[in-house]
Amino acid sequence: MEHITQSPEKGRLILVTPAMRQFVREQISDANSLGPTEKNYDLALTSYLNDEVLYREGMRLGLDQDDLIVRRRVIQKMRFLMEDTTPLKEPRESELQDWLDNHTAQYQTGQSISFEQIYFSTDRRGDQALFDARKALSLLRAGKQPVVGDPFPQISGSTELSHQALQRTLGTWLTDRIFQEMPGQWSEPIVSPMGVFLVKVNRVEQGRTMTVQEAGERLINDVKDAQRRALNEKSLTALKSRYTLKVVN
Repeated sequence: MEHITQSPEKGRLILVTPAMRQFVREQISDANSLGPTEKNYDLALTSYLNDEVLYREGMRLGLDQDDLIVRRRVIQKMRFLMEDTTPLKEPRESELQDWLDNHTAQYQTGQSISFEQIYFSTDRRGDQALFDARKALSLLRAGKQPVVGDPFPQISGSTELSHQALQRTLGTWLTDRIFQEMPGQWSEPIVSPMGVFLVKVNRVEQGRTMTVQEAGERLINDVKDAQRRALNEKSLTALKSRYTLKVVN
């Protein structure tokens, strides 16, 4: 920090500057448990200086070296610094449209599906759940019904849901997988963190791609995220160019 000055003698000098005192007072004001009294200020300043001494001694002893937590924190702060020095501009309408045109599957509206499902709980059955699902699939394909699985309260029996409603219940990956199944036949067992599913799709309404206006903030945020990743990669490439990689056997 600017208001902490180290001397050439291994950083043994700590200057209590006006900027430091102001910083400590601001921390007191922001804290819920401390009021802005002089007593609390003195305690906070003492605590701050104690921490500064411990920090400098720790650095002097090399305690920051080979410490995974410190490493991750420094990396995180460097990423924040890169983002602060490369601000993003608001994407133009043409950029939003280009992104939408190239990622149509992510911006669908009006999608719905009618399907049947049989659920096998891994909480109840453990590894046996997948075996039971495969056995049940053989019976279903042989026309031997009904096959009974485990209760799945969120979805029961035959149901029709929008893509959004199903996604809220089952998550993105499982929802997309169900929408990809061929209608009219029971699927292979679908293993998910929730358990194992057998699914028979009866009907799929594919819907249409949203407009830029319909996609709204979600589209804007997705484009900004992509821009941020590209800028971060460019900045990282520039930093990496300062280093030489040498492989030692």
